[in-house]
Amino acid sequence: MNWEKIFIRILNGEQDIPSPYSKDGILKTLFVIVDKETNLGYLLIWCSVTHKAVQLSRMKVPQNTKLNSVYSDEIKKMDVINYELQDIGVFTSEMEANMRR
Repeated sequence: MNWEKIFIRILNGEQDIPSPYSKDGILKTLFVIVDKETNLGYLLIWCSVTHKAVQLSRMKVPQNTKLNSVYSDEIKKMDVINYELQDIGVFTSEMEANMRR
């Protein structure tokens, strides 16, 4: 699975992306904004069927994104699914530069 391509699709606003973890699943997403002044946070992505998840950390949450976003203090109040975080390796600055093209 190519997570770089999946991240690009998500950041471009694409919805209903098939999950690499289940043939019947789709990827669900949530931006969590940790710093309200700088809009820095992380992107949480999980499979609708298996609840396996990945996290793209330390990123600036895009302004006017069509994707769901919450502030980190609000996520504690939400009924969030119980997900299992997966290790997908290191996300390099080169990969990030490719995503911005």
